Amino acid sequence: MRCNKKILIVTTTVLFATGCLGLMGAMEYQNVKTEASDIEEDDIAKTGVDVTSESMEGETPTEEEKKMDKEVVETYSYKGYEISFIRYKDTKTGEYLSDEEQSDDYGYKKTFRKIIDNSENSSWSYMLNQIKGKKDKITAEVDWHRDYSKIVNDKYYGKLMRMCCIKFKSPYSINYDDDSRELLSIGSFATVAESGKYISGGKVVSWNLSEYSQWNVIAKSKKNEIQAKLEKLKEISGNKEQKKEYVEKVKADAKRELKELYGINFTKEDDVFSHVADGNIFFMGQTDDGQKIEMEYDLVGDYISYFSHIR
Repeated sequence: MRCNKKILIVTTTVLFATGCLGLMGAMEYQNVKTEASDIEEDDIAKTGVDVTSESMEGETPTEEEKKMDKEVVETYSYKGYEISFIRYKDTKTGEYLSDEEQSDDYGYKKTFRKIIDNSENSSWSYMLNQIKGKKDKITAEVDWHRDYSKIVNDKYYGKLMRMCCIKFKSPYSINYDDDSRELLSIGSFATVAESGKYISGGKVVSWNLSEYSQWNVIAKSKKNEIQAKLEKLKEISGNKEQKKEYVEKVKADAKRELKELYGINFTKEDDVFSHVADGNIFFMGQTDDGQKIEMEYDLVGDYISYFSHIR
């Protein structure tokens, strides 16, 4: 999957690497791409495909890993936000490296509308508003990606899944001394293309005052507001009983948001890492269908800044 693995949502080193990001390009493995495999599904189920490397043939590479031609298939606007559906081609062979949307898919437009509707009145909106009315800042694509639930003992049993990825790019970038330039992102979401079920997602955090991609776009009054919230969180963190009560409230709020916005029912809690003074709480647990999941909650912005089913 191709969602930008350099996204700067500063939480932990695993952020998005376990979800929408971190998938690599083609390697010399048997081709199990949904539309191009010469291997029957039953044969794959019997033998398995070696996936000890980070990559397998047929997965959609990232732009950093492979030079590709980008084709804008269509654009769609909703409430002043424009999204482009894109496909990537191999520059030499002309072969498509990402898929088209199928008639029976859930639809990237539907997912996009829900993200906008759920974000308009959230604390994330001050960053989202920076790309309202701008072109080429929001993209959607359908990539081929392995289903980690079908890997057993480093063998892959099954065909590649189709994953819809929607990415929100920041209007800003970082320029380095070697004249290279890194585009920044403010959010990214991955769903199963056919069902629309969320796999992972996240929004850039509001509690990190050193984060270039967001604090460059807001007024001083907003910065002061965030700083005041951080000071309040430090006070809560210093009171053991108050902190315990606060964490329990946040846990309930986070689970409710995960259910209402992303359709994921967090039912069993395994670990909780409370960093109240720093503005975040990290959870690990299980969903009602037995899948492992992790998420992080932004205590300053009062929203889930990251969630992902664990591989």
